[in-house]
Amino acid sequence: MSEALKYLHKNQSKSAATLASIGDGVITTDKNGHIDFMNDTAKILTGWTLEDAVLKPLSEVFHIMNQNARLSIDYIIDSVLATGVPSGMPKNSELLNRNGNHYYLSANVSPITDSSGNILGTVIIFRDITRIHNMEEMISYEKNNLQNLFETIPLGMIIVDSSLIIQQVNQSLLILFERSREELIGQIIGDGFPEPFHIRRSDGGFQNYTTLEFRSALKKILDSGIYAKDIILQIPGMLNSRNISPWYRINFTPISHIDESTLLIIIEDITKQIEEEERLILAQRAGYKLLDSLPVMVLKANSSRECDYVNQTFADFIGKDKEQAFFEMDKHIHPEDIDKFFSLYYDAFAGMKRLEMELRLRRSDNEYRNVRAVAQPYYDVTDSFSGFIGTLFDMTESIKAENTIREQQEKYRMLFMNMDSAFSYYEKICNENGEIIDLRFEEVNGTYEEMFHLKREALIGKTFLEVFGYGSFDTQRLISLYKTLIDGSGSFHLDEYYSRIFNTWFSISLYTSDENHVAILYSDINDKKHSEIELQSAMEQAEVASRAKSEFLANMSHEIRTPLNGIVGMIDLTLMTNTSPEQKENLLIAKDCANTLLNIINDILDFSKLEAGKMTIKNINFNVSSILEEVKMSNIMHARKKGLEIAIELESGLPPHLYGDANRIRQVLNNLTSNAIKFTESGTITIRVKRSDSLENARLYTFSVTDTGIGISPENSSQLFKSFTQIDGSFTRTYGGTGLGLVISKQLVEMMNGQIDLESELGKGSTFFFTIPLANGEIHAPSRQEIAPERVRNLGHLMLAEDDKINQIVITRMLKKWGYSYDVVNNGSEALDLLKEKPFDLILMDIQMPVMDGIETTKRIRQMEGEDKHTIIIAVTAFALSGDREKFMSIGMDDYIAKPIVMDKLEALISKHLMKARAVPVSESVQKTSFTKEQAVIADESIKNIINIMEQKDYEQLEAAVHQLKVFFEKNEFEELRNRTFMVELAVRRENYLQTEQNLTLLQQKISSYSNNEGGVNE
Repeated sequence: MSEALKYLHKNQSKSAATLASIGDGVITTDKNGHIDFMNDTAKILTGWTLEDAVLKPLSEVFHIMNQNARLSIDYIIDSVLATGVPSGMPKNSELLNRNGNHYYLSANVSPITDSSGNILGTVIIFRDITRIHNMEEMISYEKNNLQNLFETIPLGMIIVDSSLIIQQVNQSLLILFERSREELIGQIIGDGFPEPFHIRRSDGGFQNYTTLEFRSALKKILDSGIYAKDIILQIPGMLNSRNISPWYRINFTPISHIDESTLLIIIEDITKQIEEEERLILAQRAGYKLLDSLPVMVLKANSSRECDYVNQTFADFIGKDKEQAFFEMDKHIHPEDIDKFFSLYYDAFAGMKRLEMELRLRRSDNEYRNVRAVAQPYYDVTDSFSGFIGTLFDMTESIKAENTIREQQEKYRMLFMNMDSAFSYYEKICNENGEIIDLRFEEVNGTYEEMFHLKREALIGKTFLEVFGYGSFDTQRLISLYKTLIDGSGSFHLDEYYSRIFNTWFSISLYTSDENHVAILYSDINDKKHSEIELQSAMEQAEVASRAKSEFLANMSHEIRTPLNGIVGMIDLTLMTNTSPEQKENLLIAKDCANTLLNIINDILDFSKLEAGKMTIKNINFNVSSILEEVKMSNIMHARKKGLEIAIELESGLPPHLYGDANRIRQVLNNLTSNAIKFTESGTITIRVKRSDSLENARLYTFSVTDTGIGISPENSSQLFKSFTQIDGSFTRTYGGTGLGLVISKQLVEMMNGQIDLESELGKGSTFFFTIPLANGEIHAPSRQEIAPERVRNLGHLMLAEDDKINQIVITRMLKKWGYSYDVVNNGSEALDLLKEKPFDLILMDIQMPVMDGIETTKRIRQMEGEDKHTIIIAVTAFALSGDREKFMSIGMDDYIAKPIVMDKLEALISKHLMKARAVPVSESVQKTSFTKEQAVIADESIKNIINIMEQKDYEQLEAAVHQLKVFFEKNEFEELRNRTFMVELAVRRENYLQTEQNLTLLQQKISSYSNNEGGVNE
């Protein structure tokens, strides 16, 4: 053998020995993947011997498990044999050896090639990394635990790098600052927070840091590597749109890594703790402040008997500041009392018992004062003895007062004995249950003797029942009263009490000085009580007189209006005939005079209602422009006769509709406009409305009337709003008037929560204006009932019930002219008889008639008709006081018109009711019997609203709600439901709750049938 071959053979043997002895496992395979070599480490790890493994497939001996099935050992061997490229085993590959043991491996597979590059097989070099793998898992587990701890710990945590850039934050910090990770990670710490930061110093003060200064401090901690803890920091200002001033405790922990240092910042919200500390400090200060403000001296000594606190009262008493006062007390004790003080002081400490004594203490003015000292041991929260707290009371004045009281007692006794009121002092007598059963006399004064005609000697020692008798009802009542008063409180006053025994009125004052005694004062109020009785009688007589006055005004109104109606009616009838111009002018002048007389009557009635407090305010939605136009049209003829113009000015932007009492506003404007025309000879009358200041639910609106008339001097202005006052009797008599118009206007404006005033200059004109609060109104489309009805001619037969012959002539001529047929009766009895003979479409009913008046007649007609029939009745009356209309409607009348009658209004009223009554009857029409869904909802909601109002028994609101439902049915042509609703409305007007309930039940049943029907109409 050549030397080279020997050398090669030697090296091969050496290589084989080397492979056999290395620590890594080595397995070689042929090009078919069959094992042809294993070293010792491979044998140990696989559990196979070389003899058993040779020529076996590698996967049978080298059994590898991993999560990726595609990367099996066979797949890797095949890949290396095919490509000649080395390949590693997947991570976490696990070897299952022949003995069932598991090993985590790190392995590489490489091709074995000859000198020509041909692949002869593979070599697998692997290492047991089970221990490393287990350590990695343990490290990963610990890392996860640390991460979980980091996330779940209830403290905010931030990790920043050496550039102070936030690397990591935990969930608690995100919740604490209401931020997201995206907002914080990668940001320099401090961004987004208000500055300056307030850091509390150890002395309790504060130091302000800007963000840059704060970052600089963090940088120093990082560079030094020194742990910084318990930094108290406040960040006042805004955070996420909220005003906050939270307090935080912050700890800074530098963490060194191999390549970089980081800083762990732990943040704890201690706002509540700080606030609690501040509250405790404030409470402590408040406690000391309270002790300082006490009017008694307070001292505190610790368990070593050393004084460690005195209050300000004590310091002021001895004239020292509080710090010096600790050491000065013994110097201010009287020399004769010092030994006694310290003896009791040390004895109290030794026994830890209460100390109470009296001594003399020198005040700052060197006067010795009598002081009472009381000290009590106190203990801390662990019930350990902590010392004594004591109070010193300056008794000097009290002692003087006691002496004075003793001196004055006799004086007071003499005062009681000689006072004007009867005084008696009793001992209470109680039974075994502690209940008062009697009173024993201990003292009475002279007035008591005189008032009750009893001698003191006969009373003292006797009981109340013994003196006044057991059987007297008055006595029993008094003793029962006294027992009630004594049991109730320490003192009591009874304004008045009538004693049957003495036939006298008393006021009684009762005082219980202690639990066993009671003092009673009696005052004679007999004269005062009789005066009150007389006054009450006088007031009742005044009320009777007031009612008589109202009745007189009502009767006078009726008596004047009745012939006045005839006068106006006859004038109107005559004006309809052919008259000469002179006759027509005379008639118009007579009508003006009649209207002037009517205005005077109305003013007197309004003044009477205002004076009696019976005028009411009724708010509605109204159109402002329409009100002013009505006022203008009411006064335009009078103005034009004098050559005057009436102008209207509305402020731009004024709401078209307002909510208030349109009638009262119209009345005041009419009064002011009429006055302006009266005192103006040339020029223009201007009516204005403008908006003033805002209120909570309304605005102030100013209405004014400006004239170019005679004007008013300042000295006469104050007289304008007084009753029956004219500023110049000799001059204004030319213009006429009662002087009531402005008085009524002023009171009406004040009833609307407003004010009225004027601006005027003598000879240049006046402006009267009033300002009232009004809410914005709603636009209200007129219903069918509100639209002026056209005249209904030759459609009705009417009855006129009227006893006045002139009024009969006037009204019947008008009815004939309008095309109605009619019958006339003189009283209610005749009306009932005629109604039995033939039907009428409408009755004009006077109220005041002989035999039977209109009210009684209407009631009987409604009783006769029942619920199946209803004749329209319109009250035609001279009664015009407040409440008359409501009274007439409540008894079953359908409408109301006052005398003197305006014929156009009467014609419109008759036409409106006849048009309503002449609607096609149900039996003659195609009647709807079902609702749409929307109609069913409206009807149902309306019924619920009506039932709710019924429970409140508000008839005015109830009538409005029922009327609104009736209009709805009428508008949608549900005639049957409209008629049934009208029956409910009539019952409401009569304030007949039972009948209203019955009619409403029938209406509900019918509405239910309409809601359930699916069809359209019934023929």
